[in-house]
Amino acid sequence: MKKIVKRILVSLLIITLVLTGALGVLVYNRIFGTIGRIDHSGIVTIAPENEDFDVSSSASSTQTTTVDGGIAGKIENYFLPTVEPINHEHLINILVVGQDKKEGDTTRQRSDIMMLCSYNMQRNEVSVISFLRDMYVKIPGGYSNNKLNAAYHFGGFPLLYQTLLDNFGIKVDGGVEVDFDGFVDIVDMLGGVDVYLTAKEAPYVSSTATEGVNHLNGRKALNYARTRKTDDDFGRTERQRKLLLLLFDKVKNSDLETIESLIDRGLEMVKTDMTDSSIASLVAALLPKISTLKINTYHVPMSGSFTYGYARGMQVLIPDLQEIRDTLENEYLPM
Repeated sequence: MKKIVKRILVSLLIITLVLTGALGVLVYNRIFGTIGRIDHSGIVTIAPENEDFDVSSSASSTQTTTVDGGIAGKIENYFLPTVEPINHEHLINILVVGQDKKEGDTTRQRSDIMMLCSYNMQRNEVSVISFLRDMYVKIPGGYSNNKLNAAYHFGGFPLLYQTLLDNFGIKVDGGVEVDFDGFVDIVDMLGGVDVYLTAKEAPYVSSTATEGVNHLNGRKALNYARTRKTDDDFGRTERQRKLLLLLFDKVKNSDLETIESLIDRGLEMVKTDMTDSSIASLVAALLPKISTLKINTYHVPMSGSFTYGYARGMQVLIPDLQEIRDTLENEYLPM
């Protein structure tokens, strides 16, 4: 569990560094020579005949669920439509992914974190959208319907990009893969963060934490993001986005020496399929406007756009894909 949460927290830091434009300070003389690269041409895939399912001990493939007011029966046979692409101009869509790796894993695992950072250069506005991993979606390429996080496991970024396009209409321009060792040190380099804790959250953060604002060091921030027993995955992703905004302010107000140290540490954990020119263009667009940058945070599925259910022995969220796609186009993506 600690490994998973480290990935969550460092992904927040990487997003923050991108959004603040801090990467631009040293982009030419440091980043391009340090950041890891992802080559799609050499990617190892899992064939459809070898696909697997994240089976829950409390779920049954024979259970039924309600979809659109009617009984769907065995939900694996439920029809999931392909939605139209969202064709907004002036958007750059960067996907940040963290794998659900456990100690000893050497192969690509399911994506525990999927955060879309959508930047509108004209409005200088960013939408950070968490896509919940348990959504039951169509996986293209001959695979069965499965949880969204299976796409990355089966086919890496290319398959995940196509899955997001087919199910939600999202066109991804580039991806960032994050490895999460050492996040505690990075939070401590920033001097920790002040977080408001609820009475339910406080005991899971620290034995001395109380309801209200608490100053969290790296270890306590790790515990904060680990907290799931107080609610569910919706609550967990909300805490991730909350930390994102707090880290954004911390990095934005840090001195150059601190930013350089953060970049050096952060780049050790990052791989991307973005080209040098794409990274440079993004940083060049962000840097001059950083003081007025507006960040909005959301999650998918949104309230009222999904049903809890079971499929293939898995507990899943069954999304209303058309409603989600329309909300993304009309409300979540900055136009």
